[in-house]
Amino acid sequence: MAFVADPAKLRTIDIDRGLELLTNGGGSDGNRQFKIVRTDGAEVSFSTSWFPYEERQWRHDHPSAMNPTVHFVDLWRGQFQDQNRQETDEVIREALTAFKDIHGLPANSEVIVKFA
Repeated sequence: MAFVADPAKLRTIDIDRGLELLTNGGGSDGNRQFKIVRTDGAEVSFSTSWFPYEERQWRHDHPSAMNPTVHFVDLWRGQFQDQNRQETDEVIREALTAFKDIHGLPANSEVIVKFA
């Protein structure tokens, strides 16, 4: 995984591939907006949602997990034109895993990324 989070600069980047994960805000409902931009100008927008039932169920099914950060990526998400869906989803997974909950914080947390 080439994405690296820098909490001091509030950045999550992949220098080798020229990618950066940007946050576009979110609401009190727990939904968050993101986009990944490339140095060539291409970008992919997506959002994550907070589904209390699914998160409670996941925690019930995995009692040994120590409060992981769980990102449920919504069905309606972009795709890089030169990649298939699985390749773009893997880029999103890598970015959110490095991002954790906010650009690498909390540092020791496990991250789970689920796609709708």
